[in-house]
Amino acid sequence: MPERDAWAKLRPRSVRDWHRIKVLIGYIALLAIFFTAAFFFSHKQHEKIEQTWKSATAIIEDVRPTAVATVDTRRGGGMLYEVAILARYSSDGTEQQRWITVQQQLEPLGEAQLQAFRWKGKQCTVRWKPSDPNKVIAEVS
Repeated sequence: MPERDAWAKLRPRSVRDWHRIKVLIGYIALLAIFFTAAFFFSHKQHEKIEQTWKSATAIIEDVRPTAVATVDTRRGGGMLYEVAILARYSSDGTEQQRWITVQQQLEPLGEAQLQAFRWKGKQCTVRWKPSDPNKVIAEVS
């Protein structure tokens, strides 16, 4: 089939076809704007935490997955887990050791156990708000 004939078959013929393409492009543009805004605000929040919160390097002593949600069990679903780490770090000259829930998406047990295996004994960054030292977050890579 010649190129010209192939292009003619692919090209929208009616006003309705052109309208569908415009609507599809509009939805794609809205999704791109949404994801860009979400990334931007997440990045700004992370920068604010890095600049205003105190931080320390911690050693991950232990890792424990905790079940927090159930996925539709009628079709082979299962439990979702959040991962908490036992971090040991120094804060204002005193040795601290506490369980900190890692901020990430919930995962199936296999993934949570894999993270426990990979993270145990590694270093991470622990951050806390100077005005509320009990609010602690851990950044594990």
